[in-house]
Amino acid sequence: TIDEGEISAISLNGNVVAKPFLIRREFPLQPEDLFMTNQAIEGINNIYSTNLFSQVLLWTRYDPAAALTIDVTEKSSRLLRFGLRADNERNGQLFASLSDDDLLGTGTRAGFLFAGGSRNRLGEMFLGTTRILNTDLTYDFRAFTGFRDLFYYRDEFNPSNPNVWNLASVGEY
Repeated sequence: TIDEGEISAISLNGNVVAKPFLIRREFPLQPEDLFMTNQAIEGINNIYSTNLFSQVLLWTRYDPAAALTIDVTEKSSRLLRFGLRADNERNGQLFASLSDDDLLGTGTRAGFLFAGGSRNRLGEMFLGTTRILNTDLTYDFRAFTGFRDLFYYRDEFNPSNPNVWNLASVGEY
């Protein structure tokens, strides 16, 4: 490995939504530090580990001091999911979820979901981050509500056909 030179500047390329501080806080090297390969590799891994980028590259050039460029390719941080389900106990059910893993470019996760139908419902909202500014502190807030009708069944034996068992609903709570 080659470890040489004082870093004159660190520039960012490719971040469209993500704020520069989000990338810089994960990279341990700063201008005027001596370039150390192991710290550069650690920084690339840290940035990639935020799960906000599909690719992270580090470019170096010497003119006459070492200048670094961190080149990132952002993943889409917004997700919309939708689903349907039908069965003979809960009837029709709907699932919808909307979330953003990089709210306002700060690395904050936020979203809500709804699931259920006529016999059960769940609603949830969440907001959280893996790091508050440059600290190792985190937060994760969740609020939810829901209900569910439960059924109690018993087996019904059919003496005319001993190979067939039926379930009979005997209660609901």
